[in-house]
Amino acid sequence: MYNEKILALYTKEEIEELAKEMKEEYDMNYIQSTVATYMHRYLLNRVENGIMELPQHMYLANAMFLGCEEKEGRLDYVKKLYKMTTK
Repeated sequence: MYNEKILALYTKEEIEELAKEMKEEYDMNYIQSTVATYMHRYLLNRVENGIMELPQHMYLANAMFLGCEEKEGRLDYVKKLYKMTTK
């Protein structure tokens, strides 16, 4: 599900550590129109398979892209960015 760039920049262990930060329960706080917008415009969507990610996956992937160039404390930076964008 992750972009090839993310897989090249992060180890499996790093991705697993970052995935533990996701709060999927946050997705239950969105109103229907917000969910519809996410589904139609932002989430990975394969016509034959349907939606392949949740908003929290999208937020984490965005944080990973934005934090990939950080030299020191990269995972902490990504975690902080994810938390800031999901609240």
